[in-house]
Amino acid sequence: MGGNAIKTVEVVRFDMDTFNKTKKIVKELLEEEGVSVDFVYELPDKRDFGDLDVLYQNKSDKHIIDILKDKFDPVEYHVNGEVLSFAYKLDDKYYQVDLVETRNFDCYKFYLSYGD
Repeated sequence: MGGNAIKTVEVVRFDMDTFNKTKKIVKELLEEEGVSVDFVYELPDKRDFGDLDVLYQNKSDKHIIDILKDKFDPVEYHVNGEVLSFAYKLDDKYYQVDLVETRNFDCYKFYLSYGD
């Protein structure tokens, strides 16, 4: 949610291809653990992104931070209320992924979508 939560490594902006690739990987890895995942809508003409916002509901017996550590082994993560931001490494670069805990996907998608 803004791309500024990570402080110990340099995070770069996502280009569209990396953004979509990361969405697929994050969704797959979290859903393997019983975490339901959805994404906010992006502006149709946007070509790069400061972070990836992931809406989630944890239906697993494991805490989301334990899942994060097991699946992504982040060098840094930061908790701010219901948002868990972490440094995601792909192709020797770091990107910020924000996991936003939600009780209602539709409500959160409406509220958080099309941000710029």
